[in-house]
Amino acid sequence: MGLAGLAIEQVNERLTSSLTTFQPGISDQVKTRKALLDAIMKRKKLYSGGTEVGLRLRYKKAAKIGQSGGVGAFSYYDELNVTPTDTVKASGEKWSNFQVPVALSHEEIYENDGEHAFDRFKENTEFAMDDLSDNLNDVAWGISGGDGNKLPTPIPDVISGSDALTLYGLPKASNTFLYSQDVTNVGDLETELIDAMSEGESLVIDNSPNKGDVVDLWITHREVWLGLKKVIPQYVQLNSFKKADLGFSEVIYNGKPVRWDSDCPLDSDNKYQMFGLMLKYWEVAIRRQWNFKTTQFFDMMPNQAASVAQLLIGMAIICNNPRTNVRIKGIEL
Repeated sequence: MGLAGLAIEQVNERLTSSLTTFQPGISDQVKTRKALLDAIMKRKKLYSGGTEVGLRLRYKKAAKIGQSGGVGAFSYYDELNVTPTDTVKASGEKWSNFQVPVALSHEEIYENDGEHAFDRFKENTEFAMDDLSDNLNDVAWGISGGDGNKLPTPIPDVISGSDALTLYGLPKASNTFLYSQDVTNVGDLETELIDAMSEGESLVIDNSPNKGDVVDLWITHREVWLGLKKVIPQYVQLNSFKKADLGFSEVIYNGKPVRWDSDCPLDSDNKYQMFGLMLKYWEVAIRRQWNFKTTQFFDMMPNQAASVAQLLIGMAIICNNPRTNVRIKGIEL
């Protein structure tokens, strides 16, 4: 091995060591670049093994009083009802895997000899995290390209009302418990959006298991958020400065934050829409082995004079109760 090869090998060892030290913070760095990712990644859960994430969906409630199974009424020495009621369907969501290369050409390493090589390494790592955050956000919104069979079920497919989609392998048409709440044809933002949000919130509460769950977060396009900010009186907005530090401007409606994300897609009529999330029923499943993992830098010679590591994540986005979420569509500015 020549001296240049030995130098590259030593640099790669130092780069790998630096990336390994930095790895625990990558998850936070990626999620805090996007308002949606910041919200749903709070529901992260690690898994080991398996070809998919098991999903148990409650498709009906137990029988009512007077019916077979479920809740019964008794007095004194009545025989108790012990007839079970099956209320759950089992399904699953496959794993989706994503990778981003972190690369430094040998020429860049030579040009930035010494400690400056790590400045370039840090810069390229920042670029990789930016790219991963952008693409995971696109995946969550269902606006990414590529092979859809390798991608997770996007949020607009979960919160899509009573359409004809197949969700987690189950046709919604014959499994109406998969319907989310839907407020359509809202019209003018200034006069009708607040009413639509109130309607959507009441529908969500009425269809939650204990009638006490509420929307945790509203998220919409930037243009709608700006219009809403003008409509809601300043004295009830109560802007959140905590999230503003991350760049996530919020206004508060009925005690709940409203965020914007310019990646939020338009509806089928090319009009704006808003999504209300009840986060307790969402989960971002992460492969424990590929939890924003970084691989070692390795030399690509002789095919390419570069050193490359990979940033890897395996994930699935699931919701075990779509009915507790709402989509508002047809918003006109």
